[in-house]
Amino acid sequence: MAVAQDAENRNNPYWTEIVTEQPEGYIVLGNGDVEISSAEGLAWLISVVNGLNGCEPYSFAGHKVRLMADVSMCGDSMNFTPIGNRNHRFFGEFNGMGHCIEKLSLYADGEDKTDLGLFGYLQHAIVQNLVLKDAALFLYPYKRSQSDQMWYSGSVAGVSDSLSLVENCFFISCTGVNGVGGGGVIGGIVGKNRNSTVKNCGYFSTGYNYLFGNGGGGIVGANVCERSVSDAIVVNCYFIGMVMPKVVTDYGGVVCYNETTADANEYKAIVENCYAYVDITESYKSNRDSHWGDGYNGHISAVNSERSIAYNCFALAPGTYFCGLFGLNEL
Repeated sequence: MAVAQDAENRNNPYWTEIVTEQPEGYIVLGNGDVEISSAEGLAWLISVVNGLNGCEPYSFAGHKVRLMADVSMCGDSMNFTPIGNRNHRFFGEFNGMGHCIEKLSLYADGEDKTDLGLFGYLQHAIVQNLVLKDAALFLYPYKRSQSDQMWYSGSVAGVSDSLSLVENCFFISCTGVNGVGGGGVIGGIVGKNRNSTVKNCGYFSTGYNYLFGNGGGGIVGANVCERSVSDAIVVNCYFIGMVMPKVVTDYGGVVCYNETTADANEYKAIVENCYAYVDITESYKSNRDSHWGDGYNGHISAVNSERSIAYNCFALAPGTYFCGLFGLNEL
């Protein structure tokens, strides 16, 4: 997947502009569950959840959405709006049934305020059994001031919040550059995993991963446990790919920020049984001193905060000159 020019993506139509009424590939069952079998059907899910094209926003709480076929989202010519956002969150269960979503292209202008991913914001939700292939191209020009609210980007979900589960989800790309970026924190699978679980997920790329923003993690950008809700867990996940240095402040092979706040009490942020193989692009190997900026970088986590846990993890990082498993370990 080659990175397109910002101008080209800006001029592309959005699926929500093309699919303005319920298509044949979107079937509502008698119990309220939904089956999707086409790109148009997946695009219609945006309008249903986000409240577009005459739809009242619908969270899918207590209901399931199943993907019944592989679909291509025409990434070179169509832009995809994240399903759900901070105002209209997805509370349901999305089961990919092992199918692929190919060529998913998300474009957000720097003036847009949104979390980026197939799903923008999950809450008490489940997303499972899904493959994103040659997809998840995020172009998000950094035009925000540092005082703006933080936003998150991930191929599956920008934010996974409050007892959500992202399980058996994979990003696979064998062509070109994988642009996963934003003005905030970026993860290969989930941008921010808050009091939730990312399990049995993988990110594999033979190209390099163009990560830019405040921080980047191979699987999760920020794994955050706060208040007495639950642990924040990243378990049985792997990242295999290359990164382009000096375009993120901090970088971790699995998680960028593994953070347990003071009000989490007995709960913790946990990274367990994870693997990272992190290499860098050839253009950066000739000058060791130019590899990384002034932030933290580590094979597993850039920052592992006090009371956070990372164990049974393994990493290989030829030529990256990371400082170790953790850039900053506050234990």
